[in-house]
Order: sequence, then C-alpha cells, then structure tokens
Amino acid sequence: SAEPSIHEVAAVLSILKIRHKLSNRCLDHFCRLMRLLKTRNVPKSSAHIKRILLSESKVDFIRPSYFCSKCNRMSTNETNCSNVNCSEYKGFSEKPPVFVLMPLKPQIQNVLSRFPSNYFRQKSNSTSANSSNISEGVVYKKVLENEGEDFISLVMNVDGIEISKSSHSSLWILTFIINELSKPERFQIQNVLVGGIGAGLSKPTRNEMAAYLQPIVSELLSLENECCYKTSDGTHLFLKVFLIAGSMDKPAQALVQNLTEVNGAFGCGKCLIKGITVPTKPESTKKVRVFPIRKNDDHPKLRNNFTYDVKMAIPESFRPKKKNALRDYMYGYMGECHLRDLRYFDVGRSFAFDTLHNLYRGTFSRLLDLWFDAQHRHQPWSLQSRIELINISLCTHKFPSTTYRIPRSILKYYQFKANELRCVLLFGFSSFCMYLPKKYCRHFLLLVIAAHLCESKAITSEQLSQIKILTSQFIYQFPLLYGDRQNVMSVHSIIHLPESIRDFGGVYNYSTFNFESYLGTLRATVHSTRRHALEIQSNIKLLRSSCICINQKSFNFQLSRFIKHIQPNIQNDYPFKVSVPVRLKNIDNDKDRNHNIRSILGHEITLYKTLIFNGIRFTTATYRTDGHKSDSCVKYRIAKKVRFGFITSIIQTSSDRNDCVFHIRDVPINRYLTINVNGNQITCSSVMFGNAEQKHSSFFVRPVDIVEKLAYVFDNSSKTFILFCFPNVLESS
Repeated sequence: SAEPSIHEVAAVLSILKIRHKLSNRCLDHFCRLMRLLKTRNVPKSSAHIKRILLSESKVDFIRPSYFCSKCNRMSTNETNCSNVNCSEYKGFSEKPPVFVLMPLKPQIQNVLSRFPSNYFRQKSNSTSANSSNISEGVVYKKVLENEGEDFISLVMNVDGIEISKSSHSSLWILTFIINELSKPERFQIQNVLVGGIGAGLSKPTRNEMAAYLQPIVSELLSLENECCYKTSDGTHLFLKVFLIAGSMDKPAQALVQNLTEVNGAFGCGKCLIKGITVPTKPESTKKVRVFPIRKNDDHPKLRNNFTYDVKMAIPESFRPKKKNALRDYMYGYMGECHLRDLRYFDVGRSFAFDTLHNLYRGTFSRLLDLWFDAQHRHQPWSLQSRIELINISLCTHKFPSTTYRIPRSILKYYQFKANELRCVLLFGFSSFCMYLPKKYCRHFLLLVIAAHLCESKAITSEQLSQIKILTSQFIYQFPLLYGDRQNVMSVHSIIHLPESIRDFGGVYNYSTFNFESYLGTLRATVHSTRRHALEIQSNIKLLRSSCICINQKSFNFQLSRFIKHIQPNIQNDYPFKVSVPVRLKNIDNDKDRNHNIRSILGHEITLYKTLIFNGIRFTTATYRTDGHKSDSCVKYRIAKKVRFGFITSIIQTSSDRNDCVFHIRDVPINRYLTINVNGNQITCSSVMFGNAEQKHSSFFVRPVDIVEKLAYVFDNSSKTFILFCFPNVLESS
C-alpha cells in the first residue's frame, strides 16, 4: 500500500476524534506528537485538518435565526426580535432558542454526485412479492404510479439529544434519509441529510417546532417540482423529491403533529382513541389515562388528512373555549401541522411505527416492569420471586460476537438499552415462558412472534395478515390479563404496527435505531459550552468530508483496515474487495479431534479454534464455553440445501492459510416456533428447535458456504437446541 496522503491522514484523525470523543486541544497535541516523531503527512493541528477536509466542500449553510416566544416568529437578530410590532423588538428579555437551517437541495446533490445515474433507475425492476423494502409499501407504489420513476423519496426524523448530564441545553435535530439508497448506505454519515438544528434551554414548544419546520417544508415544496442533479458519471437527472414518512418517538411526534400530550385524551398520533381515566392505584383519588381496546369494541377511526382538514376548517369562533372541551372537539389537534402542505405526506398514516420506542423500550419494557417490580409482587403475573432463576436461564443463551449490545443480567433490566431489550425479546422468551402462567406465556408469545415477523428480511402478504392477527390479539387480551391501568399508550400503539408495514415495508426501513446512532455520533463531536447548534453544523461538514474521503476506492488500504477496526459502520464494503488473507488463531491440540480428522483428511492438516474470514470471526463450539459469546453456530449451504449446525473443528488442509474448511456437526430441525390463534396456525421460521443427539451427520464445509451466524440456547428440559436466526442483519449484527 502506498504512503497515505495528508488528506487521508486528516480524514482518519477526524474519525478517531469522534470515536474517542477527543477535544480539539487533544487532537492538536496528538498531531504535534506525531510530527515530533517524524511521521510523514501529518496535519499541523485540528484547524489544519478542517482546512484540508473542507477545502472542496460545496454544501452551503444559512446564518442562524432566533425564535421569539412572544410573537412566535424567527428573528435574524440575536439580541432582539425582528418584528417591529413585537414587545421584544427592543431586546430579548431572555436568551432565545437558536435555529440553524441547512438547505436540503445542495445536500441531496452532494449525495447523488457520488452515485451513477443507473443507481436510481431500479424502482420498477423489483418483481418480488415478498420484499420488505420501503419501495414495496403501498405509499411508495402510489408515488411511483403517479410520478413515474423520476423522483426520490425521504423519511424524516426529529429528535432531541442531551449534550451532557450537566448541560441544560436542549438540542433538536431534523434529519432525513434517501430511500432509494441501498439499506446499508442510507444511514452512512455522508448520506444522511440534516434539515436543521435547534438549540435552547428546554424542550421546544409546539409553536417553536412549527417555526423550525416552516422553512424546511417550504424547501420541500419547491423540491417537489423537478430539479436538475448531476450524478457521478456526469449525467444530469431531473428528479422530484417527496417526503413520504416520518419516524420519531412519541413526544417528538406530538410536537411535529401539533397534537396534545401523548398520555392525554386523543394523544395517539395514528388514531382518534380518546382513552379512559382509571385510578393510579386501588382506592386512590389520582387518575391516569389509559387506552384499552377489547375484542368487541369498535376500532377507533384512523387519523388522516381528511380528519385533519375537517377540524382545521372550523373557524375558531365556532370552537369551544374551555381547554378540555376544545381538546376533545378538535380530536387533540392543537394547531396546524406544516407537513400537511406536502403532496404525499399524510398527517396520520405517514407517521410510521417506531419499534425502538413503541415495541422494545415501550411495550416490552412495560412487561418487564409488571413482571419484576415489587409493587406487583402479589399479582398472578409477577415473576419477582423467580428473577434469579430467569437470570440463570438467560445466561445460557449464546450470541454471535458481532451482536449489538449483548444483554446484561436481567437483574439490571431497568438499565437496559433498546438493543438489549430487542435481544431478550427476540431470543430470550423461553426463559420467561418457563415461569409465566400459561395464559400469560401464550400472550407473551403473540408479541415475540409478531416482533420476529415484522423484523424479517422479507414479508409476504400472508405474513402481514398474520402480524395483524397477532397484534390485535395481543391488544385485546392485554387489559383482560393485566388490567386497564397498565394499558398505556406504548402498549396501545402495537395495534398500528401492521399499518406501517403495509404502507412502508419492513420496520427497519424507518425505525429510529439508526437515526439515534447517527445522533449519538453528532453528540460525540460537541465539546463547547455554548453555540452548540453552530458547532454541530460545522462538525457535520467535517464528518461528511471525512467519510467521503474514507469511502473512496483509492483510499489507503492499511488506513481502511484501521478504520474498519475502530469504527466499522463508517465504511462501505467495496474498499475491502481486495483479497484479505484468512487469519487462523489458537491451535487445537485435542488428541481425539486431531486423530478423527486426520483419519479422514490425512496427516498434512492443522486444527485451529478460531478463523477470521473476510473480517468475520468463527470459532469452534468448544472454544470459550463460558460467557455470552459464541461464533460456532451457523447456517450453511451444502448440496444446494440450507442446513444448521455447530463448528467442531477449523482445519487448515495445506500450507496455504487460505485453504481451510470447517467440520460442522449438523443439527436437524424438528420444528419451528408456532402458535395457534383462533384456528390460524402461525409459524415463526427464524426460531427453530433442533435435535441435540451426537450421532447426527457431520459435514466438511468451506467458509464461502456459510450463510450467517446464529444465536442459540440449549433447552435442558427437552434436550433440544433452540436456534435463532436474526430476522435481519441490518440492525442486529
């Protein structure tokens, strides 16, 4: 590999700064040290790094504006309101929130300039009837039918981030992704669009959020008309841009939708359910609003543009004056939602279901509280006295080492991150079902199977119907089992999961997992004590330039490998198409295994316990049996058939380190996880039960024939292995 250029070194140092949350002063010292050690092509300082990386940047930004809380308008002045009729015209009485608008069109051009023109001409080529891509959703197909192929579509996220626990600042960032990019590329730093950044001393009000959205919506309206974009091959494309969906947590959605609070009457952003109030505790005078739906109840009407338009058309003079009466009369609408002006954005159905906050951190987290919290210890569903036993059972589960956030002890469930909750729900259900009463176990399995199906790589129309059956039954049974008091908004939202899949495809197209990951990266760039919005604006430009440089095919190979090691999600795969040698580690000296393999393959072999192939780690089943990690359970192909098993030996068959095979003990699959719901037999093919007997066949398999690694657990009571395929590998591993 050639000596890295100063531009390449600057890009790597920029990523290193983000990875370890280094300050500019620390980066200055690091650069100085490297130069003292006579390292070639090292920038002089953090300022020099910025000059190098931003020398060719063409993305323009607009000066910040300031929100006046008196007249609800944006001001161009930091010291006073620009509105001459406002009481704050002579000077702001308190520090105003600042908003930095970042035009979308130049950012879109920046992304498109890195892809060939034919990349965006593949919308109508899909003939699959079971793809879970967003292009297979009803909404996308409607746009395609009306507009032809000359458009790109966006999904929007709005979320707040905390700079630090000691900081009083509230940062709100409006981001967009381009759906026409491949799934792995949509959320790469250089491809995410940022519409604006708001910073204030508290969470924005509805009027403040409306002021932030107004200029962004105005630009989106102009982008709905054809604009010219130049691609990497020099072709000029005339494309329209449409916002078709929004993905955000409930508080942010309420701000954007301009709805009443989430836990209030008509607080659901998807339907017009009012909810009921019940005592917080038996015999308590305090009440809380909940949202139960029973089987024979009429389903609440869904929100859409029509229901919104009807209410907004009513003159204010005809609306009730009292607060609660007005809220009920307006179905929770507190004012205008600017997104209504967009051609293909529906102010009800376009707000997609978010699995992170509604399914994992919402509903499943609620179930864990019900099962383990001491206040419910006398309830029939309580597992508080069994939590130690459940923890022991969960500790026997094994996950591939590449799994995001392998779960900690269930004793710390209240500290779990969303990815830990996700793993426990998808793969740890058997540990709960061992101790839950039968009807509660069956109810829990409805949620487990629905989660597996909605996360699937491909979703058929039959599976969509099954998800609807599962979620409906889960919602109907929840208040009967746990009582109305526990049927909070996050639980109610489960009933809207099938609608989002129908409209926008698989949930990973629009879940906030990847959005939050991006925001976490931005948070790591902030080190100042003031002007956070402007600092993030500058850091976004720097990050994009660094990532664009790192993803060039000509980028230094050794530095590419370094980046892949410290920050693997920043890079595309194509820089690693260069042949990387197989790495073999930990020689296996077990005499019996060596004797058995040599009796078949001869004596010119060496056995190992670890192999790294194309950056993916595999181990033998006997390697480090303690702990949660195991890279030995695999799905593989042999004779054009897919099979499952455990790697028992890694064999180097010649002096060439690349000439390796796996010896795999096959695990025949006896059955899949199934449930019968009112005569409908629903199968979850990603959860399999396999025979654990030693006498089954074994095969020699080359690394290229491995499909994927699996999670697993051995069920001692039935003497079977439970194998878990990750529903998709985009948000899992």
